[in-house]
Amino acid sequence: MTDYYIIHETPFGTERSLYQKVGRRMAENDQELADRCNAIIEQVKKQYLGNFFFADDTYLEATNQIHLKEGV
Repeated sequence: MTDYYIIHETPFGTERSLYQKVGRRMAENDQELADRCNAIIEQVKKQYLGNFFFADDTYLEATNQIHLKEGV
């Protein structure tokens, strides 16, 4: 079971932080989890400046951003 992490990037791309961890539900496929992440992102984009995206453990490790998970 892979959880996804919604990451917030400041408007000028100078800093990234964990916004929310999105846990996979039982029997939930990748598309359903991605849809939930996108729905959360659509809501928070109205409230905060900057960019939001979601990533899994593999992406965070490959881009040396695993430290973002410490905010969980």
